[in-house]
Amino acid sequence: MENIALDIKMHVKFVDFGFSKFLAPKDRTNTICGTLQYMAPEVARGRPYDSAVDWWSLGVSLFVMRTGTYPFANSNALNHRELVFDQRDFPETCTQEFKDVMKMLLAIDPNQRLRSSQALFAHNFFYNVNIEGIYKQDVCPWELLKNECKTRNWEGRELPQGGYSEHYSRVLSNFSGFEGRFDGMETD
Repeated sequence: MENIALDIKMHVKFVDFGFSKFLAPKDRTNTICGTLQYMAPEVARGRPYDSAVDWWSLGVSLFVMRTGTYPFANSNALNHRELVFDQRDFPETCTQEFKDVMKMLLAIDPNQRLRSSQALFAHNFFYNVNIEGIYKQDVCPWELLKNECKTRNWEGRELPQGGYSEHYSRVLSNFSGFEGRFDGMETD
């Protein structure tokens, strides 16, 4: 999830590290670049592709955010030659709506892949999402979490016992003496 960042108002931003290419609607390209786990099958196979690959990558990102694993993790098909999306690729906690939208975004055939924001947001998975408020940035992410940033958000997760790891301690040492505060963020 290295390509996801938060702006100063804590809104989610997908970040491009220079791999994007603007294409006319009917144009295709064939540059092979990117991270394999997020790479659409047509890119991995070295075939010409269009913007459908971005919808594939969005599907992978949503899958990872929801499940904590990559799609097709049960498959040995990292070469994308024999990908088959079936029920065993979803944790039991996934709703049918989530499964449906993932199958649309992660369709192996790019011509069958969902490829418009209107179609995506019309799907039942996004039924309770204020899409217009997100576009206009009227939705305040911190308001959704206000007074709820407590330990209940960590239920069912084991936290490491003892001190910080060596790596984490080195990272923290870069911020010694630093004090920061985000306006609007409540502390307990």
